Formats: sequence, C-alpha cells, structure tokens
Amino acid sequence: MINVGLGWSSAITPTLAMVNVGLNITSIVGIALAVSGAGLYALRTVRPGLARDHDIFFAAIALLCGGIMFFQGWRQDPILQFGQFMLTGTAIWFAYEAIRLRSIATEQAKRSTRSWTMSVR
Repeated sequence: MINVGLGWSSAITPTLAMVNVGLNITSIVGIALAVSGAGLYALRTVRPGLARDHDIFFAAIALLCGGIMFFQGWRQDPILQFGQFMLTGTAIWFAYEAIRLRSIATEQAKRSTRSWTMSVR
C-alpha cells in the first residue's frame, strides 16, 4: 500500500491518499497495455508513414485501460484476470498485425510507384 497524502494518519506523518497497488497478473497486463498504447502513440514520431489518425484514439484508450488495470487489478478474481489477460493479449496481437500489414502495404505502394514512374519515362 502506498500512502500519498490527504489527512493525518498519525500525529507525525501526513497522509495525502492511500493507493492500493498489488503486483498480480492484471497489474502486469495493465503495464503491458499502457506501454503498448504509448508505443502506438510514439509510432507517429518514429515511423510517420505507418501512423494513422485514429491511432491517437486507440493509444489513449490503451493508456486509460492500462492505468485502470494497474491500479484496480487487485480487485479482480482469478477467472476475470485470466479473461483480461487473454483479451489484452489478443488486442495487442491484432494491433501488431495491423501495423505489420501497414508496413507491407506502404512498401508495396512505394515499389509500384517507382516502377510506374520508370515505365512512364
């Protein structure tokens, strides 16, 4: 348990708020989801040709859901944790696959544009 501050828990140490954080599978999945959301947002800077406008929306959703899972994951029972693990794993896999297919489509478009400009000359 982390004491952040709001009120006085004792006469000596002020406590701002109490945040209960436990490290379990849901918290780890929450961290992974938040990191993948940040990575999706960073894709805009690293590889702007692959980024799409709707990636910002999905990055924000991933960061929000990852934060909720990290801070509220201790409340879930094991079957919900397993379901959340499977759902998050599937979502991350499909995001990876979509970005990989964007990369392939971009490369094919560049190649076809180059071959078309060479044939026109």
